[in-house]
Amino acid sequence: MSLLPLRRAESLQTFSLFWLPARFSTMPDGQKEWLIVFFKHLDQKIAEDLELAKLLFLHEQTLRGNNELKEHFYKRLHRYAPVPGPSRSLTQPPRAKMGPGDMKKFANNRKNPSIDPYMTEVAFRFLHDGAADFTKVFMGYGGMTIVYCGDASEEMMPPMQVPAMPKVAVPKFLQKHTLLKTMIEDFEPARPSAMPGFLRNHPAMQVLSTGLGVDLNSGNSSIHLDTFGKKSKDVFGKAIEDSAGFEGLPFILPRLSSSDFLAQAEEEVRTWFGVFDIYIRECPEDEGIVIASKHNLRQMFKEIIASMRVDGYQYWEG
Repeated sequence: MSLLPLRRAESLQTFSLFWLPARFSTMPDGQKEWLIVFFKHLDQKIAEDLELAKLLFLHEQTLRGNNELKEHFYKRLHRYAPVPGPSRSLTQPPRAKMGPGDMKKFANNRKNPSIDPYMTEVAFRFLHDGAADFTKVFMGYGGMTIVYCGDASEEMMPPMQVPAMPKVAVPKFLQKHTLLKTMIEDFEPARPSAMPGFLRNHPAMQVLSTGLGVDLNSGNSSIHLDTFGKKSKDVFGKAIEDSAGFEGLPFILPRLSSSDFLAQAEEEVRTWFGVFDIYIRECPEDEGIVIASKHNLRQMFKEIIASMRVDGYQYWEG
C-alpha cells in the first residue's frame, strides 16, 4: 500500500520492475500534475543518492500526432538541440528495403500512400541542460523515455591546465565597442580557458555539448565520448548491424515493455542493464509507465510517495 499507485513485479529478484497506470493523449490534469511532482522528486533523489547521468528521449511519432506539441518542439530546436536516432522494439524486424518494384507501386498509388513500412522509427535525444521543461511539456502523450546511466560517458582527453592570466586593462573607447564588449563582458582572468557566453550559448555549441559531452560551463573542459550510443548499438542493434549507415548511428533507443522484461532470460536482461541503470518509458501497450532498475528503488519510492501524500497529492488512476 505504501507504494501505490506504483505496482512492483514481486517475482523478480535480480532487478526491479514497476508499473504506474497512466492515460495517454487525454491525460487528466490532476494525473499529470502528480507525475510532474513525482518525477521531479525522483530526479533529485537519483542525483543525490546514485549520481547517475540523465538522458531524455522523445519519440518522433508523438510529434506527428499532435500539431501543438510539434509546433512547440520546432520553435525550440535551438534550445533542445535534439539528436535523432533509431528506436526499436525487441520484436520488430528490420525495415523492408524499397526496391524498384516497390517504388513503382508507391508512385502509382493514388490513395495517399505511406512510406512508414520502409522508414525507421526515430527518437530524439534531448540536451538535458536545455530541457528543464521536458517532463512538463512532453509527458502524457505516450512517447517519453528517460534513461539513467552510471557511466554514460568516458574521458577522451584530460583537461588542459591553463595558468591564470593577470587582468588586462582595456581602454574605455574599446570597451564601448559592440563586438569587443560581447567578447569581454564575462571574461574571467582567473579562468582564461572558460568559453565566452556568446559562444557557449550558440546553438552549434549546444549540439557539440550533446554529442561529445563537453561541459561548456567549465574552465577546464575535458572532452568525453558518449558511450551510451555505442553500448546501445552493441546490445540492441544486433538485428540491424549489417545495414547501411549502422556505424554512423548515434544510438539505438529500445522500446521496452513490461512483458519484455518478464519474458527475457535473466542473462539477456543483465546485458540491458549494462547499457543503462534505470529505464523509464511511457508505454502505450502497457497503458502506463514502466520503470525498470538494477538498483533497489523501493525505499526511494516509498519516501517520495509518503512526502507527496503529506503535501496533499493524490493520484487519479482513471
